[in-house]
Amino acid sequence: MGESQPLSRDDERDRVEAKTRALVERFVELDVAGRFEDCYRMLNPDARYTIIGESPVSGTYHGPDDVFARLAPLLAHFTIRPQMRFSEIMIDRDRAFLRASSSGGAGRFGPYAQPQYGFYLRVEGPAWPSSSNFSTRCRSRRPCSGRH
Repeated sequence: MGESQPLSRDDERDRVEAKTRALVERFVELDVAGRFEDCYRMLNPDARYTIIGESPVSGTYHGPDDVFARLAPLLAHFTIRPQMRFSEIMIDRDRAFLRASSSGGAGRFGPYAQPQYGFYLRVEGPAWPSSSNFSTRCRSRRPCSGRH
């Protein structure tokens, strides 16, 4: 029997992008279904999840345990979860950028809608070692508290 040949550069890129695409598809499926907790569980234990802005939820969270301990309570006020929609997905090797929007949510301080979201994801192993959530200035300043 012959030895297996190393993957060509194109084959390796295709393999990495297929893995990234599969994780992105799962993330989108969960997010659209409103299963945000399952999205957070996709983070590696040592992942960094950053929400930019100056809102009560803005900051960097370290792994899913930190997300559940510090972020989840801030999001618990939703009486109706926002409906996410993804309009563009760009994948380059182990990185992905997802453009999204949300509407239809309701919380303690009234209706919630976000016309522009961006998720930047990087794949390592079977999950995300880092993820950033970008949104419009209005969203970042007033997502959960209703305060300016």
